[in-house]
Amino acid sequence: MSFAVAYDGKLYVGDADFKLVDQKIQIHQEFKQNLSIWMDGALKVNLYSIEYDCGVNEKWMEIINVSSRNVTINRADSLYVTVEQPYCELLYFTSGWGKEFSPACRALHDSFELRNLKGRSSADFYPWFALLDSRGHILSASVAWSGNWVFRFEKVGNGYLISGGLSDKDFEKSLKPGEMMVCPRVIIVEADNFDLDEMANKYIRWGRKYWYPSNSISRDLSVEWNHWWPYEDIDINEEIFKANVDKAAQMGIQVCTLDAGWFGPSDKYSRWYDVRGDWEMVNSVRFSSGIRALADYVHEKGLKFGIWCEIEALGEKAALRFNHPEFEARRDGKSLGYICFGNPEVQEWAFRMLDRIVTEYTCDWIKLDFNLDPGAGCNRIDHGHGEGDGLYEHYMGYYRVLARLRERHPELLIENCSSGGLRMDLGIMRNAYNTYVSDPDTPLHDLQLFWGATLILAPNVCLHWPWSHSRTDKEGKAPYPPLDLVNQRIDKAILDCYVRIGMLNWFGYSHKLAELPEYVFERLKYHVEFYSRYIKPFVAEADLYRLCGQTLREDCLPIKEGSPHLVDNTIWGKAGDRWSAFQFVMPDKNKSVLFVFRMHNSETTRRLKLKGLEPDATYVLTFNDRGERLVAKGQELMEEGLVFDYLAEENSEVVFIRKI
Repeated sequence: MSFAVAYDGKLYVGDADFKLVDQKIQIHQEFKQNLSIWMDGALKVNLYSIEYDCGVNEKWMEIINVSSRNVTINRADSLYVTVEQPYCELLYFTSGWGKEFSPACRALHDSFELRNLKGRSSADFYPWFALLDSRGHILSASVAWSGNWVFRFEKVGNGYLISGGLSDKDFEKSLKPGEMMVCPRVIIVEADNFDLDEMANKYIRWGRKYWYPSNSISRDLSVEWNHWWPYEDIDINEEIFKANVDKAAQMGIQVCTLDAGWFGPSDKYSRWYDVRGDWEMVNSVRFSSGIRALADYVHEKGLKFGIWCEIEALGEKAALRFNHPEFEARRDGKSLGYICFGNPEVQEWAFRMLDRIVTEYTCDWIKLDFNLDPGAGCNRIDHGHGEGDGLYEHYMGYYRVLARLRERHPELLIENCSSGGLRMDLGIMRNAYNTYVSDPDTPLHDLQLFWGATLILAPNVCLHWPWSHSRTDKEGKAPYPPLDLVNQRIDKAILDCYVRIGMLNWFGYSHKLAELPEYVFERLKYHVEFYSRYIKPFVAEADLYRLCGQTLREDCLPIKEGSPHLVDNTIWGKAGDRWSAFQFVMPDKNKSVLFVFRMHNSETTRRLKLKGLEPDATYVLTFNDRGERLVAKGQELMEEGLVFDYLAEENSEVVFIRKI
């Protein structure tokens, strides 16, 4: 694997245009790091590669201006590799609000680009791909970057040239003599036999062991209640929050998060979006005792207190906009709606503000959101960055603020969110403990998300609630169909199915806990205990296997271009799989748990072949709902499988598997 750098308008490629002047190899017990140093007349490139014991390769480079003049960097590809295969197919995911992890498959007959230009890493596409060839080999890569990125697949001779990393569109960075640019890291994984689970588990094991930060809350997977969907913005107040905290404590929930609606002017009808930035102000009409008193109340109940903040944002009516016009990100004189972290003064202000919020309100959890597309970013020249690298410097600055916040408050849980899942990448996950996967959480959408997200991220860093009670307006409209457990009677088995979907990852609720009928309250309480006692260890530690194709929302059809045929039909069929099954297997293969979901418009019977077990070992299987026990060899379970012919539509089963 090589690299490429364009500067002063010309592209230069690794060993073709640079000279290798030094190489340093450090061998550790669990990984090997290679540093190769390349020079040309103007630049020094430190090319880093780390080969991990779990089959993952991490690559990045530092570009240093060693000349006596300014050099303008136009492109920087940490990934630059040739694949000598005449036919390949590309798997990737498109995105959008409420459309996260929509699948796409393309036969690469010609050159093709995946590129995100909205300024948030997963606003259009996810910064990930899997390239499959006719031998069954998979080459996958993901850019650890929260801004704009690119992957290029250029048809060259009898194969493909794959390059990418930081997007070069509308980007340039001027380096003065002696200055250095650090490029985004690219994570590379390979697998065989068209085995997406093998590929995904390499990402998962590596992330848990080497990448994701960890503290006591993240290790515990503390169950959360967040008021946002049923009590959005103007509907939340001190009394409502406290009433739900009381019920959360009785239910066994561990964290209560105060989402948007707490800050800004003391006005019952002020809108959160308009006053983002005024974090020092508390809406005392809604919270007359203040936020610290509310946090104290939560803590007195034995729970942890969380709070929402959009520290990057700048609302149109925010006092911050008028008090600090020098903070504002602008492009060609037009406001972009956020403050530019490429400005060191903004970084310092943001850190101090976050530190103040966490300290004064004794927060255990902070949800950091970002609800706009920066595009190419700020091009003001009075922030310390140039006209062409404002977005790059914004994210480098944001990462620095998150790192400082983690250092100051190591037990604070930092949640990443961006209009749901529109800035979800390995770059942000270096400094966040979990990430919110999507705003909507209807059952089919939940299953679609989990199937796709865990190809890249571990289940224990994916936060998503089971189907929530989204708020309806005066006209009865909601952002997505709500699950109203207060007024609608629901069959127990169907409720179990919906809730169990949320147990596949980091779990919580967004419902009107204080208004639930007693039978619903008791059932949700049961599921909190079930998840905490039996499921958490699997979400936190286990490998994950997909036993069905990807379930898709009813409005989502897979994109198929160029007549792909290698794995297309086994993954999606024509419109997604209406059975969904995920098997968690502990690393020692002694324990496993299987979740099975039969959704509507599905066939009545499905045979599921298990994975990841020891062929010669004997396992006892306990069917949680059906109450059956079964003893079988691992080989039998993996070759012949289990037949599920007793589940009604929108019903589920949980099977515990233990080696004896």
